[in-house]
Amino acid sequence: MTSASGQNLGFTSPDDPGFNGLTFIENLKNILFKSVPATNTSQPDYVGMNSESTAQSKTLDAFFAQYSTSTTRLPFNYTDFINAFRAFNGGTDPGPTAGSAYNGLLTEYKNLIGYPGDWSTIAGVSAADVEAQFQLSFTHFLSNYQYKTSPPATQAEVGTVGTAIDFFTQWHTFLTGTAVLNDTNTPVTVASISSYEQIYNAFFPNGDFAARLEKFYEDVLKFTSTTGDGSDGYFIPSQQFYNWFQQIQQEYSRSLSGASGPLITSVSTSASKKVLILDRLFRLLVSMIESLQGVAAAQANRLSFLTQWQKSYTDVMNQVPTFIASNGMPAIDGNNDNARGARDDLNRLNSSFTESLRSNRSVIGDDAKALQSNVNASNDAVTQQSDLTTALIQQMSTILGAIFR
Repeated sequence: MTSASGQNLGFTSPDDPGFNGLTFIENLKNILFKSVPATNTSQPDYVGMNSESTAQSKTLDAFFAQYSTSTTRLPFNYTDFINAFRAFNGGTDPGPTAGSAYNGLLTEYKNLIGYPGDWSTIAGVSAADVEAQFQLSFTHFLSNYQYKTSPPATQAEVGTVGTAIDFFTQWHTFLTGTAVLNDTNTPVTVASISSYEQIYNAFFPNGDFAARLEKFYEDVLKFTSTTGDGSDGYFIPSQQFYNWFQQIQQEYSRSLSGASGPLITSVSTSASKKVLILDRLFRLLVSMIESLQGVAAAQANRLSFLTQWQKSYTDVMNQVPTFIASNGMPAIDGNNDNARGARDDLNRLNSSFTESLRSNRSVIGDDAKALQSNVNASNDAVTQQSDLTTALIQQMSTILGAIFR
């Protein structure tokens, strides 16, 4: 076997010691990757967008400066992004799939995924397919864009897109970052179709690489699709490289052990997405319980407030005086008619005041009783969802126990 640079690695199976005394798997990082140059202003995507901006006396940095987490976020799909860019620049709009900006972005996309190159290995993939996948992958990138954080950004930069170079650096990293196998201490790396072939041939020297890659490609389209049928999915070799390696390694292990039955892959829509349903359901139940507990806590706080309000009315009612003879108030202390009349008038006024307080307290009491019923209902709902979650955990435990017993 030879490396991408033509180096003879000296082994014919993944378990043989070879170049540098390491096995094929141990040599993976050394033989399968090529460095990608740092983002610069001479790359097609930057050049294409910048040419449209400068033609209208605008700058790319000014376009991206419009967006941040505190004002307006980047558009969430390719079409809206390119339309916003053209609207910012002004001038003639050639449409979302034409013009220097589109051609530059598409060209850089093709360069970084290695198209056309070895893509001919995958039957039926046309230039139109790749162009459509470019828009879909760019949409996915926009919806997951990482705005600047501190550190390393300054406080003024936190939440912003950054410069045009910052934006394109993230775009290139999105296209070329290889999960798990990518060493963060080395330059960004990219896996090509030839890398896929090296992996496959190392485990299955006599296998049908083209057929296996085509099946993997179809699975990836389904996995990245929002509809599940692959019609709006996309395939970026570097992003799926580790899944490819993992699947081929598993198939090799199964071939040695004599295991039968279909292999459940990590990128198969019919497998992984359905397996995640239980986990998703459990997370939703936990989230629902947290929300219900929050509602019950808010209701309990409100009930406590109403109870204190009732007590305040009671305290005020207890302070309302009753006027009698020899009350210590000379104006109404006497037994003459004027004094008795004044006492009666004051007692009637205080009685009316007390009844008004009692009526208001009764209204608050009715509200408190109704709220208490709501609190009890919320607590019952929390208990029901907790029981359902517990039952789900028990069922999952039973299933896993049966599988791994």
